[in-house]
Amino acid sequence: MIYYIDKNEVMSCIISFSTSSHYPPCGRFSDGLLSLALLKKETHWKLIAFNTFADYQGHFSTADPVSSVIVLPKKDELFVVECGFANGVPIEDYTPIGGNLYLYESLSCTQILKILNSFCFNNGFANLGSKWDTKITISDTQSDTSIIKITTQGIIDKENVWYVPLELSEMEMDSTVYDNFPKIFNFEIIHYYAYCNGKIALTDKILRYNYG
Repeated sequence: MIYYIDKNEVMSCIISFSTSSHYPPCGRFSDGLLSLALLKKETHWKLIAFNTFADYQGHFSTADPVSSVIVLPKKDELFVVECGFANGVPIEDYTPIGGNLYLYESLSCTQILKILNSFCFNNGFANLGSKWDTKITISDTQSDTSIIKITTQGIIDKENVWYVPLELSEMEMDSTVYDNFPKIFNFEIIHYYAYCNGKIALTDKILRYNYG
């Protein structure tokens, strides 16, 4: 549950629910059902949006909740979920570990964007292996459209990595190009999106990498 003030200075609250076919939640390689409820209070609390099936994600039959709220400059809000995906053994046994980034819009509490492998960090005492993070910045335009900039930046150590961001994977990059990169290299991936009234569209994407 996260309380926040919206663009119109109205007290708001986003509530995350997680349900599972197992109780207590358990099971390897099983995600959880995420439900979202948005309430706003002017004189009394009022349910604005409720989605019983907002997403199916998370780990060990449990969906990850909303971690933060972005109040857009024009109107509406975006709900951010950072979701880890360690499944096979306890999360403490993975290193490095990472996950995905999800965005949900406030009009109907539905997912509008998912970025795979958006973060990765070292999970343990040794500061070894790959690590990167993703940041979101918002700018407005003269219309109701907001420009969303999502920047993923970090370092890849080929000998200590479970996966890579999509732009560096074989799905989008020729494997021979990735193979020619040195053992350790830095990278930056920038996505630009235009958002308006619950709709989002990719407008530009930049990939940079260096061996310094």
